[in-house]
Amino acid sequence: MKSDTLIPPAAGHKESRLRVLIADKSAHMRETVRRVLMQHQGCTVVGEAETMLEAVRLARHSNAD
Repeated sequence: MKSDTLIPPAAGHKESRLRVLIADKSAHMRETVRRVLMQHQGCTVVGEAETMLEAVRLARHSNAD
């Protein structure tokens, strides 16, 4: 992901947060990435997945919010 990429706020929202789904087979790597991302105010971790199939399922569910 490019650091200069901006996501415009959704209609009716003053501020938009970057929603992230972490996917990696290593629990240690997922934990490390989550800790780094949680330090950024504009970022929300919406889930973690170990497999691609699990990531797709979580992304579909998360997108429905």
